[in-house]
Amino acid sequence: AWTFSGNIDIANFASGNVYIGFKYTSTATESATWEVDDIKVWGHQEIGIEQPKNNLTSISPNPAREFVKVSVQHPCELLLYSLTGEKIIQTHITKGIHQISLQNYPSGIYILKLIPEGYPAEVFKLIIR
Repeated sequence: AWTFSGNIDIANFASGNVYIGFKYTSTATESATWEVDDIKVWGHQEIGIEQPKNNLTSISPNPAREFVKVSVQHPCELLLYSLTGEKIIQTHITKGIHQISLQNYPSGIYILKLIPEGYPAEVFKLIIR
């Protein structure tokens, strides 16, 4: 007989990789096999515009025209998204100050996401004029 164990909210662990494990226990009189059925795992990627509250990263100028300078204290994955969610730039940057060209992108509001290795992601609203 199957025993429903309920729903488990793993949203609090969403800042990094999440691994789900299963433990099977049995006795000599129970089945020597086990099955997992009807597992649902879902999530969503959020892109917000709340400015980070620490000094690990900074961007300037903002609004920007031809380029934006990104200063990071740790190696990062840099992602730039349009407001429709289209990924425009994805690159890895090292610790330091980097100048990112914006010449090929139309004026508008963009989301700049920095994912430092071993630290929480930081999200900035970037305006290109």
